[in-house]
Amino acid sequence: MHCDHGRQRGLRVARFPHRVWLVPFLVLMMLPLRLAGQIDGVGAQSATAFKTDSFQPGSARDLVQDGSWLRDSEGRYVLLRGVNFGSRSKLKPYLPVMPLEATTLDDERFAAEMKAVEPELERMRALGFNVVRLPVMWAALEPVPNANLESLEPAGVAYLEHVEKVIDALYAHGMFVFVDFHQDIASDVYGGDGFPAWAAVPGEHPFKERDLTRSNPGWGINYYDVPWWVRWFCRCGAERKGVRATLRQFWTKEDAGEEASPQTHFVKTLGQTVKFFATSHGGAGNPAILGYEPFNEPSQAGLEKDRFEKELLPKFYHRAEREIGKYDAKAQVFIEPRTDWNVYVEAEPDFQGAHFTLHPETSLPLPYTLASPNHGVFSFHYYDAGLVGGLPFSGSISKRAVIWPEEYGRMRAAAEASGLVPFLTEFGCSQSWKSQTGYLEEIYHRSVIRACMDMQFQQVEAHLLNETYWNYDLYNTERAQDNWNGENFSLLGPNRAGRYLDIVARPYPMRSSAKPERVFFDLGTKNAAFVLTGPVSDAPTVIYVPRLNYPGPEFEVRATTPAASVTWDEASGLLYWYPDKTAAENQIILSPAGGFKPQALPEVSRALLQRTSSLTVVRREAATDLPKP
Repeated sequence: MHCDHGRQRGLRVARFPHRVWLVPFLVLMMLPLRLAGQIDGVGAQSATAFKTDSFQPGSARDLVQDGSWLRDSEGRYVLLRGVNFGSRSKLKPYLPVMPLEATTLDDERFAAEMKAVEPELERMRALGFNVVRLPVMWAALEPVPNANLESLEPAGVAYLEHVEKVIDALYAHGMFVFVDFHQDIASDVYGGDGFPAWAAVPGEHPFKERDLTRSNPGWGINYYDVPWWVRWFCRCGAERKGVRATLRQFWTKEDAGEEASPQTHFVKTLGQTVKFFATSHGGAGNPAILGYEPFNEPSQAGLEKDRFEKELLPKFYHRAEREIGKYDAKAQVFIEPRTDWNVYVEAEPDFQGAHFTLHPETSLPLPYTLASPNHGVFSFHYYDAGLVGGLPFSGSISKRAVIWPEEYGRMRAAAEASGLVPFLTEFGCSQSWKSQTGYLEEIYHRSVIRACMDMQFQQVEAHLLNETYWNYDLYNTERAQDNWNGENFSLLGPNRAGRYLDIVARPYPMRSSAKPERVFFDLGTKNAAFVLTGPVSDAPTVIYVPRLNYPGPEFEVRATTPAASVTWDEASGLLYWYPDKTAAENQIILSPAGGFKPQALPEVSRALLQRTSSLTVVRREAATDLPKP
């Protein structure tokens, strides 16, 4: 990986006043940069010439696990930041790109729609997304029981051919993809998504096609056997018997002779999906595919929680992992604990009402062992149960500033204990939360949704998490919102208008030359700081710098290294930084022009300010297509 000095824009060098005597020296040192496309080595290193290449993400298949991190082929630490590409994928024909009224695959219509949404894919890249969680549906892959589980039926192949076109388009815009075998309350026959109808157990109500005009905001109650008065109060839970019976059958039913169980069908279908992508692109495998998440939000559905996580869920994951490994030994396997591990106490009854836990815990065997070493991700979700449940929260958003750091810390600790890479694969805030808050009014403008979003991203940064926000939906409407059970989480609103994208477009180190110790961004001052520790690789740190938060003609960069260690690629919005190989800690700070606010920085960053004396002012070209926040 190298930086393209042929494409770099002007860098104006300055220093703090007590360093003025160094300016003539630095001007001379910068001459090779301006004249010959090379810069001085960092710190005590000798001069190094850099090739004129720009950053390319490479192949997701080259990323490997190193403890709680993913690292690239040049030894850099990888941070993945992105979105779930739903909710359109939950509706027939189960693709993220297709007009809402279309319910069947249509090649011509699909091709036209892919062309039409091209600007939205580019906006995803411009927002700094480098990964997408892409839901696929078992119902689309195996709509009727497959007689030969060592291959896919034509319907499944046709579906994956369309899915791969979406994946290839995302990759062309710099995004990796991991495939999420999604389900919510088992199947669309219960108003959810995922399982085909043939794998569902009939409930109290007859099976019916999905009705977009019908909304069931309390759909999650169907996982529990709740009292009648709860069902009356929330007007939900009517499909609980069928949902719970279907999931219990899935987790516990064994094969009966030649008759394969639903789980066997599912695992084999997963394997054939992996085979499809592993043998595509001329047999080399799809370079965008990071891995596979075998099951979204696994619920015990009334089974004993301890048994579910210690016995049944690991058994399923080991089956799924073996099947994935048959066809792709490089794929990351996303392991998710029971879905309510950070909602309800494990030792208490299945349903605990509004008694939400602040101490997430899982009984998954930890550390979690995989047959393929260095290919495991701890995938978990977090939605504040009080906010999602609709309980009164007006004025209480300030309490989350106290609660969330502890909760996120415990979830990060559980992920580290698993021996897998921590990845928050779903989190988010509803755009329907219109209550006002007085908490940090100068930043959040009394908006609960702004506060909720920013405060959760702060925790993602503080705990060094990979993440995919829920969600980025191309078809949100005024009437049906995300078109799925009244949800309204999409970063795009009606007519694809962006919603609070300035909160999502945060600077971060996409690839770090040394191990990140702190990633920080302050929405109020737009000051960002990244602290790296330990050995430094030869390849530069690649930092995404969003136009939404640095829209002016200039922004400032301060570092513990000389100004010549920083170069700017205007075309891709990326900053390249070569940390000092001789230092135990390196720091780089971004701020708007004239807007450096050291008091806004975290303690670990302020402690390095005495060494952070090198200042670079980066000139930007005028933006004509700046997306609205």
